[in-house]
Parts: sequence; C-alpha cells; structure tokens
Amino acid sequence: MRPSLRRKLERREAEMEASDRTNRWILIAIVAGFALMALVLFLRNRVPGGPVDINKANTAELQRLPGVGSAMAKEIVKGRPYETPQDLLKVKGIGPKTLDKMLPLVEVDR
Repeated sequence: MRPSLRRKLERREAEMEASDRTNRWILIAIVAGFALMALVLFLRNRVPGGPVDINKANTAELQRLPGVGSAMAKEIVKGRPYETPQDLLKVKGIGPKTLDKMLPLVEVDR
C-alpha cells in the first residue's frame, strides 16, 4: 500500500474514533438529561411545597400525600373537620404506617 494512502486511512480511522467518542458523550448527556427531568417531574408531583392542611386541601392536593389516591382523598374530605393529624386514623384505609408517612407532610389549621 502506498504511504500516502496509508496516511489517509490512518487519519480517517482517527477521525472516526474521535467522532465515536463524541457521539457516546452526546448520548450519555441526553440519557442523563432525561433521567434528571423524570426525577424532577416525579418529585414535583409527589412532594408538596409545604405541609398540607387536611381541613382545607382539595382532593388533588391530598393525593400528593404518600399512600393517598383519589378514593382516599375523598374519604379524608368527608371526615372533616380534624382536630389533629392523628384523627386521620378514623379514615378508612389509613392505618398507623400510612399515617407515619403522612405526618411530616400534614398540618391542621384550627
């Protein structure tokens, strides 16, 4: 093989390797960006901005609490007013374990 052709091939191989490395980093950045975006959206929808007042919150706000779906949110609304967050134990479907998860995220404004 001629030396000039060999140099061209070697240059082309080096360019392709550099391009492959760049493409891998771009792919990694895209995947990381999507993962970060998914995490932000998940946390934004699951973690309230502050304590939820169980006597004033609507069903959508109540559903942001751990373990609370639409049916349980409606039951919480039906059971109002509450004197303390522990009164949530009177709601069907809320037991001590669920209440423990909810306590840091709820408040009762009297």
